[in-house]
Amino acid sequence: KTPEETLANETTLTNKIKETFPTIDNPYIAINSYIPTLDDQKENFNLVSTTLIKARLAPYLQKIGVKRNNAIEIQNKLSHMKFNPFTIQDWLDSPVSKSLRFLWLGKIDSQYATVVLLSTKLSNEQLTQISQALPFATYINKAYSISQTFKVYRQKIALLLIVAYLLLLLLLIIRYSFKKAFLYFLPPVAACAISLAVLGWFNVPLTLFNLLAIILILGIGVDYVLFFAETKSSYQSTMLATSLSAMMTILSFGLLAFSRTPVIHYFGITVLVGIASAFALAPLATHVQKPHDTLDNQE
Repeated sequence: KTPEETLANETTLTNKIKETFPTIDNPYIAINSYIPTLDDQKENFNLVSTTLIKARLAPYLQKIGVKRNNAIEIQNKLSHMKFNPFTIQDWLDSPVSKSLRFLWLGKIDSQYATVVLLSTKLSNEQLTQISQALPFATYINKAYSISQTFKVYRQKIALLLIVAYLLLLLLLIIRYSFKKAFLYFLPPVAACAISLAVLGWFNVPLTLFNLLAIILILGIGVDYVLFFAETKSSYQSTMLATSLSAMMTILSFGLLAFSRTPVIHYFGITVLVGIASAFALAPLATHVQKPHDTLDNQE
């Protein structure tokens, strides 16, 4: 509710951080590193007044050559100095605070707030526990929270992708025989597997956007297979149409692999490898036809 209380709470927080991470140097940047709390200032003032000025100042001044009367006069004047606290506002008004003034948020609604910048070496889990234990502290890590959200989405999409594969296989079995369905199912699955293998080979992390690309590969790969599977006497036309489609997809999505943005780069690599693999494997569907279908095509 007051700047002094805010500074005291910040000191409690930073002390807890130092206790939790004793081996990490400079674990935080905070205002309390530059401004002692009001209680600490009073304690320091009293220690200087009683221990130094009243008990030791006059003898020391005489020892270095100051006359006794002058030494006692100096001691009496300093002994009667009044405590004058150094406040947040004093620090903000000083040129010294210019590079760190953003840490003080000031009064927001009816309360005061300040920011403590944390080192990236600190554990997110332990910092979360500290903030939960201190009611006046709130831990904010946008990058970590967004990553955790994407992680949940990635896991859910992975499960949905498995369901999609099973439904696809079921629909193929209903439309064709079990053997044909399985053989038609292999090219798009193999294309997705090859794409994931290439990601692993080049140490590319598996992210939410890679899985979205896998969904795209699965859908387009199935289209290619079905085009060839349903081809009776127009193999060359089907090959031409599929080739043009694959080229357009690779040019539109595959070129994203050259992006400098990591997320777009990973998406582009996945699509580039997956669509190229799906196109290369799709013609195998023409060899799954029955013998009399093959003879008809030759005629």
